[in-house]
Amino acid sequence: MTKLREINKIPIPPVMSADMIAALTKLCFFSAALRSADVLFVFGSHIRHREIAHIITDILHEHLIPTVILTGGIADYKATQYVPQAESSLLFELLPKNEFSHTTFILEAASKNTLENVQNAMMLFDFDDVKKVLFISHAYAARRAALTLKRYLPDVSFGNYPVVIPSIDSDFSLSKQEWYKTEYGRSIVWGEYLRIKTYGERGDFPIGNVRELMDNVAQYWQSAKR
Repeated sequence: MTKLREINKIPIPPVMSADMIAALTKLCFFSAALRSADVLFVFGSHIRHREIAHIITDILHEHLIPTVILTGGIADYKATQYVPQAESSLLFELLPKNEFSHTTFILEAASKNTLENVQNAMMLFDFDDVKKVLFISHAYAARRAALTLKRYLPDVSFGNYPVVIPSIDSDFSLSKQEWYKTEYGRSIVWGEYLRIKTYGERGDFPIGNVRELMDNVAQYWQSAKR
């Protein structure tokens, strides 16, 4: 049975000023370079598996990373295309494992969301000696991914590879530079703000470092209502 999302994936966004767009971009998008890592952590995705597999392959060819953690169970949310196979398993099948004999692949196949991606992975792998983590997530959700990892690995350094996904029926993508150019992009990123606000304020991850950015978005939102 499909589930309803706690927050609509495509909520109706408010009218967005240039200032509000800038504030949302700073809040939701996150990018940090990292040349090497102890772990490559891949957040679950129900789309773009072949593209993500290519990204993982390129990273592993460039850097010797001893452990890759693929997360994601079966997506069964309403309005999400149902595939009866775990996201991590679909991705694993596309990887040329024989090219990386010195890398251990760990599959987490039960999680339904970003928080569970991390929580479940913590039960499968001992992070005690990990100093650096490189993570892969959708670009527009990279901040929330980083904050979620930070909750459980507060002393670890993070880098990331943001996966840019396309908008629908448009030449524009959901990238840091173009997301606001389509109604769909504005809806997706507005939903991401609502998730950061809702999940952060209830304690799913720390928001102290992004509180000012959240407040800026809220102020512009209030101004748009007047």
